Amino acid sequence: MSIQKTKHSNSNHLISQTAVKPRVKRCHIAKVEDFFVTTDSVVAKATVISDKSISFIEIDWGDGDKSNINIGFASHHKLPVYNGTDALNPGTYEFYHQYAVTYADTNDRPIPNEYFVTLRALDFNGDFDFRLKHITIEPNYRINFYSLFIGQKSKCDGGGTNEFTVVQSINSEIKNEWDWNPSDGFIVKIPTYRLDGSHFAQVFEVKGVNDSSIESVIFSFTEHDRWYDDRGSLSYKRFLSNYLTTREHSASGSLEGTINVSDANPWWQATCKLSYAVDWDLRLVVPLPSYNGLVFTAGN
Repeated sequence: MSIQKTKHSNSNHLISQTAVKPRVKRCHIAKVEDFFVTTDSVVAKATVISDKSISFIEIDWGDGDKSNINIGFASHHKLPVYNGTDALNPGTYEFYHQYAVTYADTNDRPIPNEYFVTLRALDFNGDFDFRLKHITIEPNYRINFYSLFIGQKSKCDGGGTNEFTVVQSINSEIKNEWDWNPSDGFIVKIPTYRLDGSHFAQVFEVKGVNDSSIESVIFSFTEHDRWYDDRGSLSYKRFLSNYLTTREHSASGSLEGTINVSDANPWWQATCKLSYAVDWDLRLVVPLPSYNGLVFTAGN
């Protein structure tokens, strides 16, 4: 017995055949033209620049918080980012975020901290964009030293009228000079003379647990005599730990004490004491805009 093979013809199907072309490959990347993140103290600003209409932008700040804008929210609140139909306008979007201060577990001192900030954007076709930026948050503090008050605590050179020159220098640069002529006949134990213009303010970054110092502020005192001048000095405490002792964003207080003014000649042994007092306050810098939500600038 033999097996007969039958050949089938496809000629009847040739007329009805239609070629189905493959889909054009799409990159599925929304056109976010640029994305960058800048920091200032504990505040980060994420800038998104889009050259086409999009429907959703989300910023993940890396600390558990997110900021976003979408068509529904923009249209409901009539924000200028909404184009009035079905998309967000192209342009520059700025999002702001305040981070919590990070503290060292050993001594409660503020320290820098690192984060990854991510962008996710969608356009109205469903195309997406994803970007990632690494940032370091370094808290900034502003410290104010108000006017310095000084006074005589004991007589200089046996009594009489004293002629002092007081010099204020910041980082070895002379900022102010004063002539001070107190009389030993009117000694008050507390400082009552104010050095006009001696106030000083500085903003400084926290670079590390032991690297948070203000500029060097020194007051030099010279009591002029016929033979030997008496000299003394006052230096403000430089490290953040001297002013911020807890996990607070602000603090205030006073520096008070005694300045020894003496003669360099060991045979003369002339000396006297001055008293001083200066008020200070310190505050965490939080440079958020007056409206800390979304800032939008339309594209050209």
